[in-house]
Amino acid sequence: MNLDYKFLIGDMNFRLDYGNYETKDTLAKCTQLAASKRIDEALELLEKLQGYDQFNQSRNSNQLISEYKEGRIKFLPTYKYDANSNVYDTSKKQRTPSWTDRIMWSCSDLKIQQLFYSRREYKESDHRPVVSYFIIEVKKIDKIKREKIMSQVYQVLSEIEEFSLIYIREVELLLEEQLEKKK
Repeated sequence: MNLDYKFLIGDMNFRLDYGNYETKDTLAKCTQLAASKRIDEALELLEKLQGYDQFNQSRNSNQLISEYKEGRIKFLPTYKYDANSNVYDTSKKQRTPSWTDRIMWSCSDLKIQQLFYSRREYKESDHRPVVSYFIIEVKKIDKIKREKIMSQVYQVLSEIEEFSLIYIREVELLLEEQLEKKK
């Protein structure tokens, strides 16, 4: 299949090959550093943990995922939380917090720019969902189809109860800005 862009989005189930206690201890330190406005140090700790990430470890040996890129992870692991809480797994299984939820992409020779990559703090699941915005190069824009697709996107987003209209407006402004630059 010949595609300009390919995205892998969802629960990839990659885990950290690191001890549960050690991971939680590192995350507690990371949270304390961030609260003290020592962001660079907090990010260094997150990057240390990402060295134990199965996705990052298997990138070179797995041809399927080696072609995919991922933005810099600057957020806490997305899995596994106790129900309706901000507490990582306290069940008998004691699963190690991990970045199982991911957004990865692969593209041909067209341009792609990730504007941000983050997670949302919804507590309805044992996962925290991830979100990302991209600006992509399009070979040709069919304005009628674009308006139809944008209308469908707005409809879906408006059905998501906690989705902020601010994000919709941010996307509109970014799209308008990029279209102006192309003129």
